[in-house]
Amino acid sequence: MKLLRRPFIWCATTYFAEGFPYSLVRQISSVYFKDHHASLPAIGMTSLFGLPWTLKFLWAPYLDRYGTKRKWILILEALLCVVVLAFAVMSQTAVALKASMLLFMLIAFVAATHDIAIDGYYLEALDRKEQARFVGYRVMAYRLALISGAGGIIALSHFLGWLAAMGTAALVLFLLLLYHALFLPTAEKETL
Repeated sequence: MKLLRRPFIWCATTYFAEGFPYSLVRQISSVYFKDHHASLPAIGMTSLFGLPWTLKFLWAPYLDRYGTKRKWILILEALLCVVVLAFAVMSQTAVALKASMLLFMLIAFVAATHDIAIDGYYLEALDRKEQARFVGYRVMAYRLALISGAGGIIALSHFLGWLAAMGTAALVLFLLLLYHALFLPTAEKETL
């Protein structure tokens, strides 16, 4: 069990957890809209789903002020699981396209906030030397998340449909949440 708390594992899992929702929103949304026969202007509007990542600096200070980064990571990962699962279910309804616009934006907002917590946790949990040592793990895990999201989830949607694809995405996020809840070390004291 001590091995599962080592930084080279949790650095990889946290940054995979950071990249995976980003991939769901930024890479999959346009494919999802195309599959649901959205108009070209509507597909073009999917670029707006990236707005929360651009504006996350506006609410980042609040994560430092309340609770710990670890607690925020767990809360936000639980929210991501719920919203992605809701997305999977909504993809089968008559209002799938309209609901997906709201759900993609909600996933984007939660995922951008999740990024803030993960980056802050990384800086709190490791000293400067360790941060430099594990930067490669971070990048590798993030890139693998982008590949598995864009490639894996889209391939699943092609063969099994969006319910199975997004259900699988929710399962991946749940497994990451489970690992983080059990093995992510406590790195800071709660402020409020």
